[in-house]
Amino acid sequence: MRQVIRRIAQRCVIYLGWLLLTGSLAVAGDPMPRLEHHHYVLDGEKIHYVSAGAKDKPSLIFIHGTPGSWDAFGHLLQIPQWTQNYHLISVDRPGFGASREAGIQDSLEAQSYWLQPLLALNHADQKPVLIGHSLGGTIGMRMAVDLGDQISGLVAIAAPVNPRLGTRWYHCLVNFRLINWLLPAGLKAANKEMLPLSAGLQRLSDDLVRLNVPTLIIQGEDDLIVSAKNVAYAEAHIDASNLSIRRVDDVGHFILWEQPGFIVNEIEVFVRANLHPSPAL
Repeated sequence: MRQVIRRIAQRCVIYLGWLLLTGSLAVAGDPMPRLEHHHYVLDGEKIHYVSAGAKDKPSLIFIHGTPGSWDAFGHLLQIPQWTQNYHLISVDRPGFGASREAGIQDSLEAQSYWLQPLLALNHADQKPVLIGHSLGGTIGMRMAVDLGDQISGLVAIAAPVNPRLGTRWYHCLVNFRLINWLLPAGLKAANKEMLPLSAGLQRLSDDLVRLNVPTLIIQGEDDLIVSAKNVAYAEAHIDASNLSIRRVDDVGHFILWEQPGFIVNEIEVFVRANLHPSPAL
C-alpha cells in the first residue's frame, strides 16, 4: 500500500508540474487562444463549460474524470493548431467545478443525459468527437451507446470498463461516516460517483453490443487507479471493427499530462480519420 501511495503521489507531482507549463504545447510566439466561459440550463440547473477555437469547425468535447473540472483539459484547449481546426469544448460535469450546484449524478445514464446538450453546440458539417479521461472516458462510452448517431467517435483514456474493477473496497471504506467526514468535498463527491460504478459498468457492458462508433482506448500499463486489465475486457465486448487500442508502457493513470505530445498525436490522427458528416437537418 505504501508503494501505491508513493507512486500516485509521484504522478500527482508530475500533473501539477504540467499545469504550471500551460503554454508548452503552443508554438513559440503564438498568442494564447482565448477561452470563453458559458453555461447551458437543463432541468433548471446550470452546467458550465469552456470553449475555444472556431465554432464552425468540428467539435472536440472533453469530459473530465472524478474528481475534476474542465481545466483537466485546459492545456489541450490552448493548442493554436487545434483552435484553428476545431471547436474545443470542456465541461464541468454536474457536481463539480462551476456545475456543482447541479449535484452529483450517480449513474452513467444520468451523466449521459446531463451532457447530451453539449452535442448541440456542434455547428460543423461533421459530428463531434468525445474525449474523456478516467470516469470521463466511461461516461463518453455511455454517451456513444445512447447517442451514437450524433457522434463521430470516442477517445477513452484510462477509462474503467470492467464491472469487477469498478467500485473498489476503499470506496466502501471511505463511505463510513467518520472517514467520509474527514474527506475534502471533491473526494466526497468523487466517492459518490464511484460507489455505484460497478452496477453502472454492468449495465454498460450489456449494452456495448450497440456501440457502433469508432473508439480509441489509450491505457497506461502501470496505471494503479484504473487497471490495464480493463483493456482486455473492452476487447472482449466491443466490436473489433470499431475498436483501436494503444497500450503505453511505463506510464500510469495520469498519461494525459505525463505524455501530452503522445496524447495530442493520437487524438489528432484518430479525429482526422473518423470525422463523419452530421445528419441532414
